Amino acid sequence: MEITSPGTCDGKTQFLYHIIASALVDVDSQNLVIMIDCDASFSTRRLVQVLYQSLRSSMNPGDAADLDLKVEDALQHIHIFSPQSMQSLIETIKQLPEYLFNQSLHKSMNRKAHSIIIDSATAFYWRDRQDCDIVKAMAGPNSNYDQPNYLTLKVVLYSLAKQLHCPIIYTTSNMFGLKIPTESIRELAPSLPRSWHTFPDLRLLVQRRTAHSLPPTTSADEAIRDSKERPEVIAKAMFKITINEYGKEDWSDRIREMLNNVGGIDVQMKITNEYTILV
Repeated sequence: MEITSPGTCDGKTQFLYHIIASALVDVDSQNLVIMIDCDASFSTRRLVQVLYQSLRSSMNPGDAADLDLKVEDALQHIHIFSPQSMQSLIETIKQLPEYLFNQSLHKSMNRKAHSIIIDSATAFYWRDRQDCDIVKAMAGPNSNYDQPNYLTLKVVLYSLAKQLHCPIIYTTSNMFGLKIPTESIRELAPSLPRSWHTFPDLRLLVQRRTAHSLPPTTSADEAIRDSKERPEVIAKAMFKITINEYGKEDWSDRIREMLNNVGGIDVQMKITNEYTILV
């Protein structure tokens, strides 16, 4: 599953916190989560906040005394890796089975993998593209050299997901800085190389609902009154999660049937200093 957005700070990583917390507090499933933090932006502190909120919403009031222990236990089963380059990312994924199947290294040996999460798959895009452009220039104008590291990454990811029987979830950024009216966007072309265009079974768009600017006819008194209320309005602004309809003509019958059964996806996400929830 690919999670993307037209701009920055649109809530992609916050959505990941919600996914991770939901997986780790699911006591019936006994999950582990593999988190590959390529952007060096993952916050354990933020995850703890979301875990507390997820547990409070699912626990009986009488179980509140166990809250700290449950959060501490959940944190034992998220495995965070921070590669610094494309090659480091590929090697990290290759070595994950050796790590996961070594019970002396962690406490998740008897748990099933919920997901492999990468935030973000575009973190090393420009550095990798620069290296490839140099190779292409040396190989000549007829060279067909489309960032083969991304093809290798896709192959090792697919192999790992098949071995662990779990999905791959990754975020991407809009690498080309397209100016898009975010209120109306329903599709966004992938930023990754062509080898990834058919990789995800499902693409999601995460967008911040914008706070509209004041009309030109606004009086000074109205502007002053609005300035007092606007911070609260912005703080309560919702984020929207929808299907990215790019390439929908190539969707598999399984995906079409799933979306028809659920009536599509159009979810609101609320982000505050204390929690991230879907509403």
